[in-house]
Amino acid sequence: MSLDIYKEVKKRDEIFIKSTRKTIKNTNMKNIHDMRVAYRRFETSIETYNYIFLKEKKLRFKNIKKVFKILGKMRDIQIQ
Repeated sequence: MSLDIYKEVKKRDEIFIKSTRKTIKNTNMKNIHDMRVAYRRFETSIETYNYIFLKEKKLRFKNIKKVFKILGKMRDIQIQ
């Protein structure tokens, strides 16, 4: 079970990184949306891992969360 969850976290991390690179190359509405979705899924997989194995949040992603907030503001501007 732990290996499966680890693989899922790693997969979500790789998808998030790929999406981030794509967004950096071309900052458009679709890429920002895809990056935000990838981040949410990555964050959920980390929270699941922490809940099952650590019983507390030890893995923190403050810098990533700051980027996520900035992307949210960019998306809000694009939508208007």
